[in-house]
Amino acid sequence: MITEYKLRASRIIGPGAIIAPTARIGEGAIITGEVEVGAGVQVGRYCVLEGTPERRTVIEPGTLLEDFVKVHPGVRLGKESWVEAYTILGHPTKADLMGRDVSANAGRVEDLLIRPATTIIGAGAVIRSHSVIYTHVEIGHSLITGQGIMIREHTSIGNNCVFGTHASTDGYCSIGHMGHIGQYAQLSQSARIGRCVFIGGHTVFSDNKHAIRDVNRDLFGGTVEDYARVGLSCIILPSIIVGAYSLVGAGSVVTRNVPQRMVAYGNPARVERELSEDEIREYLASVDTTD
Repeated sequence: MITEYKLRASRIIGPGAIIAPTARIGEGAIITGEVEVGAGVQVGRYCVLEGTPERRTVIEPGTLLEDFVKVHPGVRLGKESWVEAYTILGHPTKADLMGRDVSANAGRVEDLLIRPATTIIGAGAVIRSHSVIYTHVEIGHSLITGQGIMIREHTSIGNNCVFGTHASTDGYCSIGHMGHIGQYAQLSQSARIGRCVFIGGHTVFSDNKHAIRDVNRDLFGGTVEDYARVGLSCIILPSIIVGAYSLVGAGSVVTRNVPQRMVAYGNPARVERELSEDEIREYLASVDTTD
């Protein structure tokens, strides 16, 4: 009932919420349940922030939420982050909405499961408008996204990662520190991306060898090992391993594993030569290998 809430100039602040005195809450915002809003936080117009005793939501100091942002229970958003308008954080999972998710019970993704029903996003994130990040997600500091990205449940992402405009992960994925996922790239379930990996825009991963809708034939995502690069508009077929320090040329269809330190390209992709030490050092100099 509306009488249960404290009305502040058309803002609804629930009794369980803790709002720092220096926080600014926009017109029409609704904050209900166990929500903590830190010092200097700006919550835009018509934002909705929700929390529960089991899944407390915390917006850390210095963060900006633009207008019309929806924050579901269990989100912890790191300090000095910036979330643009019409973004959803902590979106319910398939299991939450449908009551089941056969992928979660498949042993092949056991190592990728994130048990807490929370969405953890580290400090300094920049999340562009119309993006959707689900629950059961853990993201390190300094995430940068383009517009309209999607990060599904059971995804872990390291520090200093980039998600280009409309890039997506279908869940049950891991991405190492300083990963670059280009615009419109699509990571299938059970994709495993190492640290300092570059995935070019419009590249697509597949995890189902014969397109059969049976979990026993599914969840064979590709692996891209540390410091490897995959060019624009590539296709990575199920169970493929792209070895560490290797380079896959633009437009390639990768049907066989690419050994470490090799250059491969074409349809189907073939190994053409080994990368020189100078070529590898040039790439390593462009990424932070210490985080």
